Amino acid sequence: MGYTYLSSCLSTIEKQFGIKSQEAAWVFSGNEISQIAFIFFLPFLRKIKRRTMWTSIALLASAFGIFLCSTPYLFRDKSQYEGGWKTQSIPTKDICADHSGREDQCKVERIRDWGGMFVIFLGFFISGIGTSFFYSFGVPYIDDNVAKKNSPIVLSIVMAGRTLGPAFGYVLGGATLKMYVSPGMGGDLKEGDSGFLGAWWLGFIVIALTTTVIAPFLGLFPERLPSDDDTDAKAN
Repeated sequence: MGYTYLSSCLSTIEKQFGIKSQEAAWVFSGNEISQIAFIFFLPFLRKIKRRTMWTSIALLASAFGIFLCSTPYLFRDKSQYEGGWKTQSIPTKDICADHSGREDQCKVERIRDWGGMFVIFLGFFISGIGTSFFYSFGVPYIDDNVAKKNSPIVLSIVMAGRTLGPAFGYVLGGATLKMYVSPGMGGDLKEGDSGFLGAWWLGFIVIALTTTVIAPFLGLFPERLPSDDDTDAKAN
């Protein structure tokens, strides 16, 4: 959900931090990098007993990572949002109006907030831990505690359910970007105005809080679910 929410807010985040699309691609890689790094530790974690508890802890870590993505706004000086978002550089086409359109004669240096982008990268790097634990411990847990004949059906339902999260991420992105980045400071600005900037940070907080509420309940599941069916857990 966090990944698709970031996708829906990407253009707004590029505008906020003054970066290009190819530079923003590194932010998306944070989640994958942590999952790849997790593979090297997986052999040492295969004997973990309380898989549900550790999955719950990993999801809480993911919630913290997602919340971390909102901190570049939360700790930023809000006065810059008063009356509309002030872009960090003057459009090149305006400065070059008197140079017959030759932009090579009047370069404009863009000010990039690399610190804020690094925080978002770090947040998604941490959030990748939860994804890694789900596939490494959550899926085997379901497979071990469900009857062998029902295991494919249950796993297909779980995987299908995971597609709802990304869909909600896009819906949440569409809703938050209709709000001004700093509520109450945009004046009469409306979506589509030149000084309008969507509340890209708000969705990260919503996702983090939702994950924080749900994650502890996973830790309440026992290592072995009581069942009379033939399961892999009973075989072991």
